[in-house]
Amino acid sequence: MPKIKLCNVNEVQEGQVISKITPYGPIGITKIHDRVLAFQDECTHDGAPFDQARIELSTKEIICPRHGGRFNLETGRATKLPATEALEVYEVEIQGNDVYINID
Repeated sequence: MPKIKLCNVNEVQEGQVISKITPYGPIGITKIHDRVLAFQDECTHDGAPFDQARIELSTKEIICPRHGGRFNLETGRATKLPATEALEVYEVEIQGNDVYINID
């Protein structure tokens, strides 16, 4: 399984989304309660990027800025219509100050 370095852990802010372009497509990264999470950076409903998305910290959901669809960032599960298809989520590994993801 390929491992990809995304960024420095200091770039990732609580409740803010950053996006990195990888050979596997755009990957979003955020921090929720000091845990770094990585996910497919396009809404499965209409392909919108999550760069302007709001993060609901209490439920660990990202809210698509276009149509309000929601996704759980731990599981990828779509939690509010119009989104019905899950987001791809990635296992995150922190090595020193570097954030890596494992791609299946």
